[in-house]
Amino acid sequence: MALWDLRGKAEDRPVCELLGTPCRDRVRAYASTLMPDTEEEVRAVVGDLVANRGFTAVKLGWGPLGQSADHDLKLVSAARDAGVPIPTS
Repeated sequence: MALWDLRGKAEDRPVCELLGTPCRDRVRAYASTLMPDTEEEVRAVVGDLVANRGFTAVKLGWGPLGQSADHDLKLVSAARDAGVPIPTS
């Protein structure tokens, strides 16, 4: 990737043009952060990202996830309640 980036800079062209025809001209931005420990923290973090920062998608990962299926479900539910649906697949 670094070599493609260098070539793009040298030719003043985006890497996607060097690799072929771009398949899109826009990409949806999303916020990415660690999963908070509590449901209340999840609602606060996700709510802020959606309401105050304008994101329409949020990726939450790691943190307390994977230690308890019941707790994981509560955290995911809290994220959904905060306004960002999480894909199931």
